[in-house]
Amino acid sequence: TRGMLAKSYEAAFAARIFEQIKGFGSYGFPESHAASFALLTYASSWLKRHEPAAFACALINSWPMGFYSPDQLLQDARRHTLQTRPVDVRHSGWDCSLEPFGQAQPAIRLGLRMIRGFREEDARRIEQVREAEPFLDVHDLGRRARLDARALELLADAGALRGLAGHRHKARWAVASVEPQLPLFAEGTVIEETTVSLPLPSRGEELLSDYALLGTTLGPHPLKLLRGQLKARRCRDSRELAKLGHGRPIRVAGLVVG
Repeated sequence: TRGMLAKSYEAAFAARIFEQIKGFGSYGFPESHAASFALLTYASSWLKRHEPAAFACALINSWPMGFYSPDQLLQDARRHTLQTRPVDVRHSGWDCSLEPFGQAQPAIRLGLRMIRGFREEDARRIEQVREAEPFLDVHDLGRRARLDARALELLADAGALRGLAGHRHKARWAVASVEPQLPLFAEGTVIEETTVSLPLPSRGEELLSDYALLGTTLGPHPLKLLRGQLKARRCRDSRELAKLGHGRPIRVAGLVVG
């Protein structure tokens, strides 16, 4: 208030103005913070309502951010009947993308970024060489995209080679037969491996591999595989909870997501 007094303002007036400024300082930042978030919330709500596929796809590509994991976002997308497609080296880029689908909303194609430990530079090479010509098999993929054994193993374990080699067990067998490429034999003939009949992975194996490599699954919800065991242990499902009385002890099961 000294500056105001020096300019001949009355002390009572100066004190009143100071108190008003001090009061605004206690809520000025929250007010502006709330206003900016209100705009973001409005825009997000509009996108979620009118362009849910693009909204979910963008959120996954922006992860890590916010409170929701890709698994939660994809489970929500599926509950809202959005089509989701798996990681596939024949179609996936680094980012998740939108693909034409015969419905109002496009399908969400999971990107190679979903594979834990997979390098972006490897994904970019896959994108680049695939534009020139589709991959013939796992050997062709490894040679043209210059992928090392680690990258091929990650693709196999993530189920991303299904279109080139079959299910995960077959894909793992296929990548094991890819020899390191040496300059002298860069254009050499690929040695044909003996065909081996391998069993299909069980639903449990697929689920474990999905969560270990991708952090999500496009298969059945994990609890669906345990439904029988949970009922045997008298666990209640979410549909039953509203019908139960207050204060009654019950047993439930769920998936820890964060």
